[in-house]
Amino acid sequence: MNGGHDARAVASTAWEAVVIGAGPAGAVLSHQLARRGWKVLLVERKTFPRDKVCGGCLNGLAISALEAAGMPTLCDDLHAPHLSRLRLRQGGRSITISAPMGRAVLRRSFDAALVQQAQSVGVTFLPATTAHVLPGEANSDAPLRVRLQGLPSAGAQEFEVESNLVFAADGLAHPSLENLPGFHTAVKPTSRVGLGASWKVEDWPDAADCVSMSVGRHGYVGAVRTAEGEINVAVAVDPAKLRATGPREMVRDIWREAGANFPDPPEEIHWLGTPPLTRRTTPLAMRRLFLLGDAAGYVEPFTGEGMAWALAAALAVVPLAEQAREQWDDRLSARWEQTFAKIVRRRQWVCRAVAMIVRRPWLSAGAIRLVQQFPQCTETLILRLNRSLDHAELVP
Repeated sequence: MNGGHDARAVASTAWEAVVIGAGPAGAVLSHQLARRGWKVLLVERKTFPRDKVCGGCLNGLAISALEAAGMPTLCDDLHAPHLSRLRLRQGGRSITISAPMGRAVLRRSFDAALVQQAQSVGVTFLPATTAHVLPGEANSDAPLRVRLQGLPSAGAQEFEVESNLVFAADGLAHPSLENLPGFHTAVKPTSRVGLGASWKVEDWPDAADCVSMSVGRHGYVGAVRTAEGEINVAVAVDPAKLRATGPREMVRDIWREAGANFPDPPEEIHWLGTPPLTRRTTPLAMRRLFLLGDAAGYVEPFTGEGMAWALAAALAVVPLAEQAREQWDDRLSARWEQTFAKIVRRRQWVCRAVAMIVRRPWLSAGAIRLVQQFPQCTETLILRLNRSLDHAELVP
């Protein structure tokens, strides 16, 4: 998993694609391009394997995307538990819905497996390295330049590479684009922030096939049990309340308010955080540059949609990349905007609706009562979120 590549050799290579960010979007895109014969450099600012703030749930859309990417056995190889139930708690009320929820994964294991798949088809992986796309002449057809700098643990070497195409998939803050004019990220003023952690457990009240969602006044907590014997927790919370209480107390308070009889998170665990979650970046493409994954925008998730959107977008951008490989055409930028809207943004309205409901205790209490009376409505909603990729959606 360690890069171990000589900087001079990397700098002197004529790359056809530089992919920034080795999460699901970047790793799968790298894999797909390399399988088609591309010379691909995958850059990641963290040392692998690493943890991420994530609910750890691969829903049906994500699983179908992995199958379409040629990785149908990846979840089985990771011994990822099947998820078949959702248990929702709020204000002491609880309801369990039986529906196909997907598979539970730990991001440090899942992302590492995706990168290994990419390396197996020839992708050059450069971890512990920051990347910044450099401005170029607006009307030039020259390759893009990317400045790379290794972290101190990786030798702190600084050098530049050139690439025919660059794909930014480096997360919510997309630091690789900070030197480029023209990009704008609109953050929703009321957006919550994300928290995440995982820890070993011996006795957990909910079954291994269950996604546990606990809703409180100031946020909600999702938890799944992973193959590594850990509880993976992801949280969306109000930032002001988080600053006042701290992450461990925040999670514990939401669990108690919701009526979840879960053991308190250990005091010694390390919590990861995110910037505000709900945001939208424009444009999604410029000359020889595409945005995907969280870098393209995000909304508060519900049952693993973030990874599903990332994987679907990685597959959808490939046909446009193939066209751009032959010759860049500025119309490809507009086509990626349209394709991304079709693949991702049309699906995000469900999460926006759910986020609106769980922010209002009276509304979420009413929703639970409604689900108790009409459970098939929620099952239909979950099936919609889990809907597999349609071939027509992958045609730009």
